[in-house]
Amino acid sequence: MKMDSLLCVVLAVCGVFGAVIGGSKNRAGTGLLLGLFLGPIGLLIVLLLSDASKKSTKPTCATCGNETIVGAARCPACGNDPRKAVLAMTCLSCKGVIQPGDPRCPHCNADRHG
Repeated sequence: MKMDSLLCVVLAVCGVFGAVIGGSKNRAGTGLLLGLFLGPIGLLIVLLLSDASKKSTKPTCATCGNETIVGAARCPACGNDPRKAVLAMTCLSCKGVIQPGDPRCPHCNADRHG
C-alpha cells in the first residue's frame, strides 16, 4: 500500500513538472500527460520536444503552399506569383481550366506551364 502511494505522488509530481516544462514550449497538456503516465521518462521526452510555436521561416506560395525563396517573382513548383493566390489558370493549348496543384491540363494533358 505504501509503494502505491509513493508511486502516485511521484507520477503526480512528474505530471506537474511536465506541464511546467511543456508550457514553456507551448505544449503544457502534452507535458502533463507524459509526466503523469511515464514519470521521469516522460519528463525527458518533454525536455526533448521542440517548441510548438516555431514555424518555418521560409515563405510559402499562396497558390500551392510549397516553400519559396524570399522575394521570388515565381513559385518554383507552380510558376505563379507566390504572394497572390491563383484559384485556377487557363491552359495555353486548349483554353481549358487547370486547377491549382494539377501539373497537367485535365482536358488535353498539356503541361500547365506551356
